[in-house]
Amino acid sequence: VVSPWGQPAEWKTNNSSNAKNEGESEGHLKPENYADYAKYLNDYVLYLRQNGVELDDISIQNEPDWPCSYAGCVWTTAEMCTFLRDYADQIDCKIIAPESIGCSDGFANALNQGNVIGHFDIYGGHQYGDIQSAYKKLGAQGKELWMTEYLINWNENQDTQRNFNWSEDAFNFARSINKCLLNDFNAWIHYAAKRFYGMIGDGQYGTSNGAITRRGYIFGQFSKYITGMTRIGSEWD
Repeated sequence: VVSPWGQPAEWKTNNSSNAKNEGESEGHLKPENYADYAKYLNDYVLYLRQNGVELDDISIQNEPDWPCSYAGCVWTTAEMCTFLRDYADQIDCKIIAPESIGCSDGFANALNQGNVIGHFDIYGGHQYGDIQSAYKKLGAQGKELWMTEYLINWNENQDTQRNFNWSEDAFNFARSINKCLLNDFNAWIHYAAKRFYGMIGDGQYGTSNGAITRRGYIFGQFSKYITGMTRIGSEWD
């Protein structure tokens, strides 16, 4: 799976590879560069193929609804639909869309249009925002539903280098996966595999380099028992 962030600055309305710089307007991909961007994505698919790697899926944009101050691009639902309808077929790979910061009804309903739904393969969304319900209509039409990024307890806005404690983190992590399973997602993808906050330790903050972390063991339990089992509902006070 590949998820692109920013594009060449000259293709953007704010002339920056970032989605939005301080004091500047949001950067959208210029319509006259849609064909260039489709070729840009397809060139990467072909580059990997020529080097022995067959890419399963490629996203159009990482978090198109987040005006970040780093590499990114803002897409309206109309812009995303236009690109998918007119240019996605030029990319020789399965397509993930929209990869929004949450699983919002706005993008899901827009992608459910008759002239759009045939031009992507997987509905992807992140778990940082609300998980609404319109995406399930896409699942009913045969689209796979993927939660393609989630990262908790990474100290992004905190002073400490490691801002979580295990007694809380274990349940927060398991609850996040379970929430998506109960909401009919077919896949749950963490932000990083090998990091001290990932599935495999990197040697930082008490983890052993290359060793499965506690979080990895929780994830492994879900993987081991996800199929061929019966879930039993319960309540815990």
